[in-house]
Amino acid sequence: MSMKRPFAVPAIKASPAIAVAEPRVTPWVIALARLVSRFYMTGFIGNARIYLDESAADIFIPAMERALSRQSRSIVAFRHQNGWEPQALMWFTLYRLAGLARKRGVRFSLPPRLRFVHGYELFRTGGPLARFMLPRFGAMPVHHAKLDSAGLNRIYRCLLEGPYPLAIAPEGQVSYTLAEEIRVEPGAVRIGLAVARQLFARGGAAAGEDCPPVEILPVSLYPEYRRKALDSVARLLRRVERICGIGDGLSAPGLPGISGLNARFLRCREIILALNEKRYGLDPGSAGRDFGGRLDSVIDAALRSAAAILCVSDPPGDTMNRLYAIRQLCWDRIFPENTDLAALSALERAALDLRAGEAWHASRHMELADFSLYFHKPPSAVSGSGPSAESIASTVEYVQNLYDFANRTMGGIYDTRKRIAPAAVRISAAQPINLAEMLLAAAGPGGTGKEHWKAVGAGANELLRKRLSG
Repeated sequence: MSMKRPFAVPAIKASPAIAVAEPRVTPWVIALARLVSRFYMTGFIGNARIYLDESAADIFIPAMERALSRQSRSIVAFRHQNGWEPQALMWFTLYRLAGLARKRGVRFSLPPRLRFVHGYELFRTGGPLARFMLPRFGAMPVHHAKLDSAGLNRIYRCLLEGPYPLAIAPEGQVSYTLAEEIRVEPGAVRIGLAVARQLFARGGAAAGEDCPPVEILPVSLYPEYRRKALDSVARLLRRVERICGIGDGLSAPGLPGISGLNARFLRCREIILALNEKRYGLDPGSAGRDFGGRLDSVIDAALRSAAAILCVSDPPGDTMNRLYAIRQLCWDRIFPENTDLAALSALERAALDLRAGEAWHASRHMELADFSLYFHKPPSAVSGSGPSAESIASTVEYVQNLYDFANRTMGGIYDTRKRIAPAAVRISAAQPINLAEMLLAAAGPGGTGKEHWKAVGAGANELLRKRLSG
């Protein structure tokens, strides 16, 4: 059985590199988008109400006003576990935040907006609409795994000059779950520290009095579900069972209804994992190995298989760096840059097309590894009557990810993931982290040594991780 929206058309030709407009805020595009934004958002999160909780409003609104009035430079670091967080945060900031602030007696110095930082891959997977809209909303692309001085300089300049806050997902990409311990990449902190040092140098402040704060504001978005979401859970689980070949997917002996969700989850999970172990020639279900260890072996084998298809050595570094490197190689072969495809000989063009096809197939292994990195936690399903809101949200998350485990095994990507729409999305915020203050506390604005830089960066990164995890 194929997925409803299969990612089933392999790349068979190299494509021209995608050119996009230089990012800049275009007011008429933002005004026009307001007319259709709610319909657009429905495609991502249904008709969910997006709101800022009271404690977050006490933090978020003053932080935004400090940035818009140029009293600070600000980075909004948001968790990115579902994929729709940037759209929800952008929509709320553009079209709801100013009204909420006025009710609390705050009038922003400028209309609030965020300058999002995103990966170049959005231009390749998002289609013409994304390529048109993102630059005109001021969103700035950057490469994960290769030198991108132009992209980084653009980001530094935006934060240095202000007034609009940067919005960055410090996890680096979609992380699929709130249950796993968050992994924070150093990029957001490094950008903020570099800008703080430039502001110190620009002001010539020996003690830092003339340097505005450089703040990182940790933000999380939590989907909230009603009990009827469990009906959607049951339907999606039946679909996974059909994919796995378990009966007709309508029933499973001894595993009835909601009370049997855990056992049904684990049964499907084992079938999908065992198939992947067989695919990569691994020993299925080795004695003494838990699910996490077995999944790690699949992830490693998938990345090694991708590298072998690309005819390159397995990239060095940890698993995430290996994944980023392979992803970049795949994109570079499907969309070769600085290459005039029309000027190539038939022989040269055919060679590039073959490399693009190989890269597409290598990407199927990479996509499986990408998702599987975040699928280690066991299910925590609801049982009995009167489940809590937290347990319903956990159950929804797990069945979505279980489906995606099957989806990636079948060659799917994020776009073929199934989503259960929440009833509401709650935006939460933790206290900002002042990087300029941390630099001063550590060694003063003149502390430029490598060890000083690493120590402050590591401390700020850990503090950000804790505040996002909380």
